[in-house]
Amino acid sequence: MKTDLNQWLFEIPLSDIQEETYEETGNKNPCICCGKEVKNTKYMVHLLDTGNLISSQEDFQESQGFFPIGNTCKNKLPNNFYFKS
Repeated sequence: MKTDLNQWLFEIPLSDIQEETYEETGNKNPCICCGKEVKNTKYMVHLLDTGNLISSQEDFQESQGFFPIGNTCKNKLPNNFYFKS
């Protein structure tokens, strides 16, 4: 029997991984974790209204959408919490 791990939804509070120095900057495409500009967006994370990242690409009513994440910050997350853009 094959089990699809993505059938389960897991959440991580963004505040647990967001750097203390994060500020909304004037960058056109800031990383959601550190605020540095992501020049070539390769990965995205799915953010909910609750401030949690979710391990699903499915659309939810509580979804704020997908936001860019830099390579360094991406490595702080389990691999099912970021998606190729």
